[in-house]
Amino acid sequence: MLASMPVRREQRGSCLIEVGALDLQHGSHWRPWLRLTRCAGGACASRTFDRLKPVFASEQAALRYAAALGRSLADEESALGPESRKPEPAAGPLYQGLARLCAWRLRAQAFSCAIVSVMR
Repeated sequence: MLASMPVRREQRGSCLIEVGALDLQHGSHWRPWLRLTRCAGGACASRTFDRLKPVFASEQAALRYAAALGRSLADEESALGPESRKPEPAAGPLYQGLARLCAWRLRAQAFSCAIVSVMR
């Protein structure tokens, strides 16, 4: 069962950044999500990223990742521009390398914990 936690909001220029995390396995796996809303000239555009990867071991880590990603996208002004509506794949986020390192570290920690529990 997926449980959603409270949303955190941050205003960055004309862009509202909303982040949250979904509890996938009773507090042991968290998937971040991000919603960007930009209002300019009376028109608002919104985009939700609800399948962000990687999955994190803590809610706080997932929220930090989603907030950093939201800030970088808001600063780039690329996620809600007209060119982002093209059917081509979007460019990777600025923090893609960092996300890979975090995912690798979390997998390594989980694997080492599994070995220790098996050896007991």
